[in-house]
Amino acid sequence: RILELDPEAALLLAGEGYLMEETRQLADALQIAHRVQFLGSGRDVKDVYAAGDVFLLPSLHEGLPLTLLEAQSMGLVCLASDAVTREANVTGLVHYRPLQEGPEAFGEGACALAPLSEGERLTARAGVVKAGFDIESRAAELTAFYKNCLAGQN
Repeated sequence: RILELDPEAALLLAGEGYLMEETRQLADALQIAHRVQFLGSGRDVKDVYAAGDVFLLPSLHEGLPLTLLEAQSMGLVCLASDAVTREANVTGLVHYRPLQEGPEAFGEGACALAPLSEGERLTARAGVVKAGFDIESRAAELTAFYKNCLAGQN
């Protein structure tokens, strides 16, 4: 549906999974393989996010997805299924859509999202930091916790 609305769209799939080969076959069967890039593992994920305009997370079940936090920190507008917890929307960049509406509605929702400007993308990380999900503050907190634990053993 996305390609019907935007013939220049491309799908970037990073990582590996048990459905990868099935997904390749589906892209071939739908004759859209030329618009799908299977990036595999080993790439700098930051570069993959930087290349995107919109992040899609059509999950059936999801807790607090780190991928969604990463996408927001890179300034991507996100469309997630309504199965994704609302607490993951720490920047206001996440929009939700029920998967029960079907893939056409999800694709239309994705195309309706306007990507952020370069300047807006650069400042989006502040929302993730403010929510306490950045690696620097988490690492410092864990270090302090373990140092306190060790100090208590003396």
